[in-house]
Amino acid sequence: TLPDYAFFNREQPRGRRHHAAISRLLFLYAKLNPGIRYVQGMNELLAPIYYVFCLALESSASSSFAVCALKAPAGAAGG
Repeated sequence: TLPDYAFFNREQPRGRRHHAAISRLLFLYAKLNPGIRYVQGMNELLAPIYYVFCLALESSASSSFAVCALKAPAGAAGG
């Protein structure tokens, strides 16, 4: 799936994780929908959706961390 993009490149650890996640999602979809199963091109449809969700999760995680870091009193451990 989109090997030209570093996000999905299997030669990099992060790309391997994303590629494996898409494979698992497609496998699960095929098992839960036996009438449809997997058809060619489903990975091309899932890849941009997965990418957007990952970016949203990363940005919300980093902004949540920044908000918690700003709220934490000086010298306090944790949030």
